Amino acid sequence: MNNKSSILKALIALIIIICVGVYLWKWYEKPLIGKPVPDFQLTTLEGQPIDQSIFSGHITFLIVWSSQCTACEAQVVSFQKLIDATKGVGIPIPIQAYGLDTEPSVDVELDAQKTLDPNPLVATISDPDQVLFKSLNLSHYDGSPIFLMIDPSGIIRRVVVMDSNGEVVNDWKEKS
Repeated sequence: MNNKSSILKALIALIIIICVGVYLWKWYEKPLIGKPVPDFQLTTLEGQPIDQSIFSGHITFLIVWSSQCTACEAQVVSFQKLIDATKGVGIPIPIQAYGLDTEPSVDVELDAQKTLDPNPLVATISDPDQVLFKSLNLSHYDGSPIFLMIDPSGIIRRVVVMDSNGEVVNDWKEKS
């Protein structure tokens, strides 16, 4: 009887450990490196419909930020320097940039965009329910500026997560 009780306790402990492990693995899913941007249908801050077709035919930088985040705005300004640095280096494919605002406030966002001169963003995608954000496996980095590089076929090739000081926290690249 005592032996059966010990086996039952060990089995329950093992099940708990497996469940916790599966939960933690799911929580720490890495971004979708080497995979296509998931299908989505959202709108820009101006209310224009937008979907994953925007990534076709361009090298695209998707900058995930919140218009409520002043550190994120500073990162977009830093991003402008990156865009400027790519000009004239012979990249044969057009480069474009979109913002993905996970906590959109249209007034704040449009004011922030006016301070960017020139504004590097083609448009800002409004994602208040974080549908695209979550489908990119980025939700455990909520509150951090995130940059995604997407190739002309819509495949995510790089994801960089930064802290509020502009320091790189994580940098995932597709393995060659």
